[in-house]
Amino acid sequence: MKRQESIKQLLENGRFTATELNRMAHTGDARKYISELRANYRDGIAGGADVQDEWRERSDGTRYKMYWISKNLTMKGGGNDTAD
Repeated sequence: MKRQESIKQLLENGRFTATELNRMAHTGDARKYISELRANYRDGIAGGADVQDEWRERSDGTRYKMYWISKNLTMKGGGNDTAD
């Protein structure tokens, strides 16, 4: 499985930080794959996904981002990953 596909699968099943995704997908830059997923989604390319994110704050004041994919936002129109 390609790393981008691995990242996508993880994001479809939970909310993770980039550090967690790096560890689980054995990559050094999950944010690069998130960017590619978003670009493919925007351009209507099969396999793209509208990756959601939000900032969170730790008790010490440092901020971090959580990433996820809502089930209905994997492809435009809520469709599946097959090309027309």
